[in-house]
Amino acid sequence: MARMNTAKEAERVYGRLIESYEAVSIQLDPHDYETLAVAARHIARAEALDRLADREGQTVPWGLGGRPILHPAIPEARQARTEATKALKLISVDVAGAEALSPAQQNDQQRRAALIRHHGKSGSRG
Repeated sequence: MARMNTAKEAERVYGRLIESYEAVSIQLDPHDYETLAVAARHIARAEALDRLADREGQTVPWGLGGRPILHPAIPEARQARTEATKALKLISVDVAGAEALSPAQQNDQQRRAALIRHHGKSGSRG
């Protein structure tokens, strides 16, 4: 596979994540920013792997006897997204103006909103 430079892409994704949390009025703690940076690196890698698989095709002739197999970038992208999701779930949320909801409901609702907003914008495979 081609070498991927995702540092700049991770910075862009990090900014997008911050905007997503701010858009749904989530107040981040200082340690949450590092967690978002970790998630952004995973998401940037997943997006780069998606582009690689799109460019090279969903299958590659690397199997036994040249048989087509699933492009290795596809499960790697899936794993990167899983790691990003794990990181995003670690963020504790404090929702401004959501006092009518229980703390558990606030956390669930705002995490889902941030994840949906991000993953919807990224066009990720799943």
